[in-house]
Amino acid sequence: MEVREIAAGGITNGRSDGRRARGDRTRRAILEESVQIASAEGLEGLSIGRLAEALGVSKSGLFAHFGSKLDLQVETVRAAREVFMDEVLGVASAGGGIREIFSLTDAWLDYMEREVFRGGCFLVAASVEFDSRPGPVRDEIAGLVSEWLMALEAAVTDAQEAGHVSLEVDAQQLAFELHSLCMGANWAFQLYRDGDAFDRARAAIRRRLTGTSPLEIEVDEGAARRTLRDQIAKLERELATLFPAARPGDELDWRVRSPGGPRVLDVADLESLRDDLADRVEEIRHALRERADSEEENRARLEAIAADPAGHKWERLSNTDIGEPGCKHYHATPRLGLVGMLMGWWRVKVSSGCP
Repeated sequence: MEVREIAAGGITNGRSDGRRARGDRTRRAILEESVQIASAEGLEGLSIGRLAEALGVSKSGLFAHFGSKLDLQVETVRAAREVFMDEVLGVASAGGGIREIFSLTDAWLDYMEREVFRGGCFLVAASVEFDSRPGPVRDEIAGLVSEWLMALEAAVTDAQEAGHVSLEVDAQQLAFELHSLCMGANWAFQLYRDGDAFDRARAAIRRRLTGTSPLEIEVDEGAARRTLRDQIAKLERELATLFPAARPGDELDWRVRSPGGPRVLDVADLESLRDDLADRVEEIRHALRERADSEEENRARLEAIAADPAGHKWERLSNTDIGEPGCKHYHATPRLGLVGMLMGWWRVKVSSGCP
C-alpha cells in the first residue's frame, strides 16, 4: 500500500522518502571513504575510478552521486569539515579563560594523534596541497581554515576578558602562532612518525600562554643521534617498500647522497642524510602516483578504443601503458588492409606478445 505523509513542505510520497534516505546513507558512506583516501593520497589523487576501486563498486554508480571529479573534491572537503567540527570543536570545553584555549588546541592535537584520518589532519594536508590553486576546492578549504582560526582567536579574546591573557597581546597573532605549532606537530608525526611531536607542541603552547620561558636544556648528543638513526631507518624501510612497485622503465633515481668518506657521522651529517632520504621518498611517491594516474587514464582509453575502434583509428597502447605485465600491444587497425579502410571495418588487433 502506498503511504502518503504530510511534511513541512506539503504532501510527500513515503517510497520517495525511503529512496532518498537510502541515497543519503550511500552518499555518506562514499564520502567517509573519500576523505580517508584524500587525506593519505591528496585531493588530486582522489578520482571516481580510485574511489570506485576502494569501494568495490562501478564508476557509473558513483557518477550518479557526483557528476565530476571537481564535485567529488568539493563534497569531500565538506564531509571532512563535519568530521573536524565533531572531533575538535565538538569536544572542546567552552566557558572562556585560558582553559578554553588549551581545550581547543588539545582537542586538535588529540585528533591528529589518534589519526582520525589515516593520512593525518585533513585540514593541514588539503591546505598545503591547494594553497596556491584558485578555484572552488581551495575556497572550501580556506573557509574551513578560517573558521578554525576564528574559533582560536575568539577563545584568546575570551581569555583576555577573563584576565588570563594580557590585553596587550594581539589575539589574531596568538591564534596564528598556536595554529602553526599544531601544524608543525602534524608534519613531524606524518613525515617522521615522531610520536613526541604532539607533547612538544602542547608544552610549547602552554609556555606561550603562561609567559614562562623555556628552560635551557643541555643537548644530549647521544639521544639526538639515536633519534636520527631511528628516523633514517624508518625512511630506509619505506624506500625499500616502494622499490618493488617500480619498473625498469620508470628510471627512478634511488640514490641518496653520501656524507662522504668512511667516518662516524655527526649530528649534522645524520640530519642531512635524513632530509635527503625524506626528499627521495617523497619524489618517488610522487612519481609512482603520476604513473598510477597515467595507467588509469590509459585503461579508460583502451576501453574506449575497444568499444569504438573506428573512432580511434591507428591508436596504439601497450601492456606497459596500462600497468600490466607482458609485451602485448593493442592497435586499432582496419580489417583486410586498404579494403577495410575504405569500408570502415576497424578492429583492435592484439599483438602476440614479446618478440
